[in-house]
Amino acid sequence: MTQLLHATREGETSLAEWKHFSHAQPEWYLPPENTKNGTEHRWPITTRTIERW
Repeated sequence: MTQLLHATREGETSLAEWKHFSHAQPEWYLPPENTKNGTEHRWPITTRTIERW
């Protein structure tokens, strides 16, 4: 579901760890070492996603 909601690559999604998700912000952070082009990415986490946690 995360991959569909954020349009991420399979490899990026499979490397996601709980420490990359923040309820406080709410956002999902992908560190540069986990992305294809080597740049960090941050996506907002939608209300719908939080409801499914």
